[in-house]
Amino acid sequence: QTIAAREMDQSLRVLEPYLTMAQLTSHSNVAAIKDARIAELQKEVKKLEEEREKEKKMKNSLSEVFDIGVFVSERLEIISECMS
Repeated sequence: QTIAAREMDQSLRVLEPYLTMAQLTSHSNVAAIKDARIAELQKEVKKLEEEREKEKKMKNSLSEVFDIGVFVSERLEIISECMS
């Protein structure tokens, strides 16, 4: 097999779940299906990146809340020491 034929075989193996045998015979259909799959994956990547950003913001918020908690706790210790 030539390199191009092997690459096509690998591409088709990846795409097989999305293709019927009739579609496998048409290169234009394969290209259209590849493009559709790429678009799906790009949407998925964008969604995952948005989720990661939300997680970062949440971690930052939790960190701020923790810092405030530590600050308040330290102040309460100082106040209780002053009162005793």
